[in-house]
Amino acid sequence: MLPNALRSPLLPSIAFGSLRPAFLMPMNDLDALFQKGLACYEGKSVPQDYGEAVKLFHEAAEQGHDEAQYYLGQCAAYGHGLTRDFAEALRWYRLAAEHGNVAVQYELGQCYESGSGVPQDYAEAAKWYRMAAEQGDAHAQNKLGMILCEGLTGPAGYAEAINWFQRAAAQGDADAMCNLGVCYQEGKGVSRNDAEAANWFQKAAEHGSARGQYLLGWCFYLGEGVLENYDEAYARFQRAADGGYAEARKLLTRLIPPAPSR
Repeated sequence: MLPNALRSPLLPSIAFGSLRPAFLMPMNDLDALFQKGLACYEGKSVPQDYGEAVKLFHEAAEQGHDEAQYYLGQCAAYGHGLTRDFAEALRWYRLAAEHGNVAVQYELGQCYESGSGVPQDYAEAAKWYRMAAEQGDAHAQNKLGMILCEGLTGPAGYAEAINWFQRAAAQGDADAMCNLGVCYQEGKGVSRNDAEAANWFQKAAEHGSARGQYLLGWCFYLGEGVLENYDEAYARFQRAADGGYAEARKLLTRLIPPAPSR
């Protein structure tokens, strides 16, 4: 079974335009068919009826409607109106992804990366992440960068990883900002630059990243890229802990709180 994250909202369907064969329904009609199926699936405005939803999804899915393909996969994965069959579910998920659905491409990447419902396969994960990344998905760009940086599919590709991290960071992805900071801190794909590392950790922290707060805390603790400042380091570790970062919580149990300001 795919993780619950696969239930995330999907992007609008891809239009096939003038290349669409004449014997297929116009995309507007397929959208209407899908929406009827979705109403039956969710039980909104009509009684919930998985069997009818499957029938409507299938009609649209067979004609290339990516959202219908995704939901038909959901029906097969969870036994909604169909016998539960993960192989069949995966077939429909793949079709949706191959039709350009960014959300499904990303989720398939996550499944193959973690081995959720499929054998763990970093090369396959990278394939799906790349498809989504090339369409501008920041999370996929960051994930692809991580696989490349860690050399999970072959020799580490730091230069390409940096490029994907930068593209994701430019869209406000805080994880990518942290990863860029680590690359500067460790000299991976770029010349080591502690000040630039601290700068990226700061940006990540400003975007709400608990990990960014934690990494910036270490910069202040060790005086790397910033002036050494125990009080500021402790404050950053505290913010990271408050944000749910487990490593920060463990660390705080071993640190002495700063003296109160007078």
